[in-house]
Order: sequence, then C-alpha cells, then structure tokens
Amino acid sequence: MSIFVPNKVYLRGILLHYFIQKKSAAEAHRILVQTYGDNALSDTTCRDWFRRFKNNDFELEDKERSGAPKKFQDKELEQLLDEMKFTLRLFAILAIIGLGQTHQFPNFGTGPLHEDLQDILDLVPLEKIIDDVVYYVMYDNEIQEIFNDFHQSTPIIKRMLIDIQTIPEVLKLFIYLHNEGINIFHVINMINRAHDIKELVPSSSQTYFIPRKTGGLRELINEIKKHIDYDAFISIFADKLKTSTAFVNFINQLKSNNFQQIVNKISKIETFQLILNYLEVKSVSLKILGDIMYLVLGIKVPSLPSKTIIAELKDFIHLIPIEKFLSIIVQYVNEDEKVQKAALFTFTTEFHDLLRALEALKEYQAFVVYLEKAGLPVIESIQALHHAIGMEKYVPSKIKNLFMSLSKIQKIGDGMEGLLKDLYAVLPLEEIDALYIKKSKTSKTLTDFIAKITSKEMKEIIKNLTAHETYKLFITRTNEVGLDVEGSTNLSNRIIGLKPLY
Repeated sequence: MSIFVPNKVYLRGILLHYFIQKKSAAEAHRILVQTYGDNALSDTTCRDWFRRFKNNDFELEDKERSGAPKKFQDKELEQLLDEMKFTLRLFAILAIIGLGQTHQFPNFGTGPLHEDLQDILDLVPLEKIIDDVVYYVMYDNEIQEIFNDFHQSTPIIKRMLIDIQTIPEVLKLFIYLHNEGINIFHVINMINRAHDIKELVPSSSQTYFIPRKTGGLRELINEIKKHIDYDAFISIFADKLKTSTAFVNFINQLKSNNFQQIVNKISKIETFQLILNYLEVKSVSLKILGDIMYLVLGIKVPSLPSKTIIAELKDFIHLIPIEKFLSIIVQYVNEDEKVQKAALFTFTTEFHDLLRALEALKEYQAFVVYLEKAGLPVIESIQALHHAIGMEKYVPSKIKNLFMSLSKIQKIGDGMEGLLKDLYAVLPLEEIDALYIKKSKTSKTLTDFIAKITSKEMKEIIKNLTAHETYKLFITRTNEVGLDVEGSTNLSNRIIGLKPLY
C-alpha cells in the first residue's frame, strides 16, 4: 500500500477544517503535532493561516509573487504541485459546504421545490459527516489509500463527469430543476471548476485529540449512516407528497421514462462502472440504493456487468505477444531433443499410470473441487488433457510419427528449462503487473479468486497433496524425463500477475 505523506497544502486544508469547527489556531496546531509530528506546520504558520481565513481568504495554494512567473527547475516539484490539485478540490468542497450557516445544507435555489428539498436536506447532519470524513482522511490507512488512488486517477472522475453531462436526458432534468428554481447549474459548475471542466451553461430556452478506531471506507459509511434519522426522512417525505405540488411534480420527474433513461445510460458509462467496481472490491454495496429507487420511484437500476474469472484471466492472456510465444514453443518442439523426449513421455502408458494414480488421491480430488468452486473449470481441463495425450478411450493416431515429421535437425538444447526461460523473456511483465494492480482494485471477481487460492484452506490442501508419496513419485519421474510440471505452473501463474504462491 502506498504511504500517505501530507504536503503543506493538505495540512492547510486540515487547518481550514478546524477553523470551520471554530477551534483556535493553537488547538489546531496541537492536533497537527500529535498527528504528524515533525511534519506539522509551526504554531506561527497556523496563526497566520487562521488570520487569512478570518479575512475570507480560503485559497490554500501559495500566491504568486509579482514579476516574471517562476519556472520550476525540478520536474518532481512540478509533479508534486500537480498532485496537490486533488487535495485542493477536496478541501474546497468541504469549505463551501462547511460555511453554510442558516441551514445544515447550504442554500442552492429559491421557490417551492427548493424549500421542499431544503427541508429534507436539513435533516442531514452535515457538520458531523464532514468531521468523520476528514478524520478518516487523516488517520485511516484504507481511506488514505483510496484518497491516493483517486488523486492519481483524477482523469477517471473527470471523464465520468463529462460523460454524464453529455447525456441528453441529464441535461433535460437539469433544465427542469433550473426552471423550478434550483441552482443546479451553479452546483454542477462548482464541481466542474474543481475538475478543470468547461462550465455547463443552460440553453436560452474537540481541544484534546483522542484517537478512535477506524475501519476503512465501509466503516466510514456505517458511521455516516448513524447520523441519519431515517424516521424523520420518511415522515417529511410523506408530508411533502401530501402537501406540496412542486414536490409531487419533482417525484413524477424521477418516475418518468426520461429519468429511467438517465439511469440506464449512466450505468453503461465505463468510468461509472469502474468506480462501482472499485467500491465493490472495498465491500461497499450500493444495491440498497437501487432497491429504494425501485420501491419509491419504480426505476430499475441495471445490474453491473460481471465477468467470470475466466474472462478476467483472458485479459492477461491478451497482453502476451502470442505469435512470439507460440513460435518459441514450436521451435523447441521441433529442434530440442530434451523437449521432444518430455513431450513424447506424456503419451506413454507410464505417464498415464502416474497421472491416474495422482488423480485417484483424495488429496488431489480436494484440490480439484476447491479450484472448481473458485471458478476454474479444472475438470474440463483435465478431460481435455486426457483427450490430447490419448488417455482413456481416445487414442490419437501416429502421434510419434507427427513429432518426427515436424522435426528439423535435432540438437541437444536446454530442454524445458530453456523453453520456460525463453517464454518468460517475452512476457510483458510490467504490463501484466499493472493490469493485476488495476484489477485488484476494480474486479471483485479477481480479488475473490485470489483470496481463495491464497487462503489457509488452499495452503493446507496443497501441503497435504505435495506431501503424499504418489505426488512425489509423479514429480520425480516427470523431472527425470525433463517434464517440468511445477515450472510450467509457475509460468502460468506469472502470466496472470501472480508471483510464486507457495
């Protein structure tokens, strides 16, 4: 996991949060020292920034001095400043929300519908929620990792926002809200400005710091939910349906086919799906929101497209330069006497007897059943292997003659050791590792699979199997003829981003 290191802009954002909480500069400085030690801002610096905030200056970046613009000599410094943008966006949004005074939630329009929505939103204890969010960003490892992931992947959020705002039905809903007195374009453009997106324009038509336990994104959401009075929400919702024509018309908009199309089209946006997958990996389910939308509005939320583990693994296979890969295999089969000997051994009665004895073990059967439950079609693969090497009723014709006809002038080479080494050499390992990291954050299917094959139960199954004399005999004899079964398994694992597991 990446280590979260606070920069000065981030620390200024923390100061702004405590300023909004009406803490003193001294109190804020004490908390920073207790949390970040030598990395904390000095007491004098904290007081200087509190003076700025009191003068309504909430700009967290250093202001440029007059004269010629400064040119960065250090590219790393330039990159660091660029990476601060995500921090600035977070604290800018928190500052805007936190400075609301009359209402729990800041005003965002006028008119009957605005008043109805404002009454509902005022039930949200925003200050408590912001406290929880900032605390988790400061002290929770998983939230800091998520913070870093999204700050490194800000274009994903930016692209998603752009994609959503290009949906005609979304614009139609915005125009409806705008005409009903909701400053929807102001709210959206506030978000757009934070992400360097072109503005959307409507057409003319505590004193002592006491650490508390944190538990990642899922636990943060649970803590936020504790602040919500659901009975009050249901009650005011029902009252508005009974007494407010504007609110009823708004709900009818959300029940309309236009809104159903909005939900359908947003659900198809790749960046939206990526974020949902990311949340799913973090064990955060949004199913309840879909259930509520169906119960209250009759809107059906499309299920998130899911991939089988085989489909996920195929993405790794597609990274392999398959022509080079197969060319190496064919060359060794044609020209390396040791590889030919190992390959021909798999068609012999001796190998078939060794394999049958191995497959008859209850330890091997437990291994197969476990992998089948994990999503791998192992039994189908075993049957295909039997078919290919002439076991059981199927006996391929003239296998030995086929090998001889393909052979060129034979030579004594490095056998399977050389073959595996050459195959490793053409693997795009950086791309494979990058895809593995991405999928470990966005694919629940892959993370569940990896969790199963690296579990204590799996390790115990492997331990029992490899300790059996029948397995040892199988490995010893195949190694003697140059058939490196375990080496081939390690190559297969590396292709899908796995280092040696056991």
